[in-house]
Amino acid sequence: MRKIRKAMALLLTLVMVMGMSLTTFAAKKVTATITVENAENATLQYAQIIKADRNTSTGWAFVNDDVANEFLSAFSGYSDAQALLDYMASVANNPDSISGNYAKALSNAVGTVTLGDMDNPQTVTEPGVYMVKATEEGYTYGYMAAFVGFGEVEIDGEKYEYPSLLDAEIEAKKTPTTTTKTENIDDNLVEVGTIVTYTIEAYVPYFDSNDRNKTFSISDTIEGADYYLTGEGATATVTVEGIQGNYKGAEDFVMDDTGHSFTINLNDLVQDGTNQYAGNKVTVTYTAKVTGTPDENGYIDVKNTAASHVGNSDYNSNTVELYSAKLIMTKKDSEDNKVLSGAGFLVYKMVGAEKEYAMFNEHNALSSWTNDKDSATEVFTGTDGTVAVTGLDKGTYYFEEKTAPEGYSVNGTPEDAVVEITGNNGVATANIEV
Repeated sequence: MRKIRKAMALLLTLVMVMGMSLTTFAAKKVTATITVENAENATLQYAQIIKADRNTSTGWAFVNDDVANEFLSAFSGYSDAQALLDYMASVANNPDSISGNYAKALSNAVGTVTLGDMDNPQTVTEPGVYMVKATEEGYTYGYMAAFVGFGEVEIDGEKYEYPSLLDAEIEAKKTPTTTTKTENIDDNLVEVGTIVTYTIEAYVPYFDSNDRNKTFSISDTIEGADYYLTGEGATATVTVEGIQGNYKGAEDFVMDDTGHSFTINLNDLVQDGTNQYAGNKVTVTYTAKVTGTPDENGYIDVKNTAASHVGNSDYNSNTVELYSAKLIMTKKDSEDNKVLSGAGFLVYKMVGAEKEYAMFNEHNALSSWTNDKDSATEVFTGTDGTVAVTGLDKGTYYFEEKTAPEGYSVNGTPEDAVVEITGNNGVATANIEV
């Protein structure tokens, strides 16, 4: 009897020790959450496309034949759904290797399932693959896939029995639909003849394979300047992230009849159905030369806008505006302050120790500079005693009197009038008049 009591006590002690050394498991975790990162302001929808199925060789199955057929179409070379699922499982650790096919399959399959509204995070009760669709004003999204699998789960130190459902986190890839426009003039002041470099930035959009109008292009419109796409100092290129070198050149800038608007066709980036370039930045760089045609107020003003065209939608850029300076000279009699018409002047600036004289067009807008004084354009005061010249940049300019008004003469060597355009040392927001 004593031996039995000792054996029972030993057994009880052993059980207690084993109980202390073994981890206690809670019940299985029978729900999981799907969380979408980088989509805080998006409206989300979801649907299951692959489910667990013990009756198949892989343990998985597509939710219906239509989904299976769309995946088999996107992943060519597989005889049946189980062979494809087996391959997809074999490359699960290298998802980038099938990302293009997966994106095409999801885009094709969206019409074969019913999408429901999705919270973020969303609770699900079945393992498998879930398609997620996101929409947000100002962005396009690619379809996403979240895999809810089996595993051993530990939450806040508490372990759950195997097989429990594993939570899934996916990061949304979204593309802004904005188009931005910039130029290389820091102070926004230019003179006629300046070659300005413009840059347009847009992004390759995502397209649903069911979209009937999978088109993508970039256009540009300019006033006050002429496109300068070839020649010395000219630039006209299109680059795309993910594609080495220049993707397109000057020959792809297709002009309209006015010559002041072009379009670049980028359909080949979006029409293969894989969305492989979706989200990649497109950069258009080109040059334009400021012309000398003033507006009705006598100002040279360069206005430029761009737009990206995605299917049936247009996304306009900001307007980039450049300005020039207008100089007004008034000629008066020094004795009675009477304004004098018919006084002729040459305008020049100093380049080092040399004078460069201005040549003006019929609008008194700068056309070019010359160091040959005889080639310079003489400008005359009108009945109000003033003469205005336009199309100038910051700098110091001189009015040299060449022709005296009727009844007067140019005596000796008069002092030239000096005008300095400073631009207020800032960025111009309007044309400058001095």
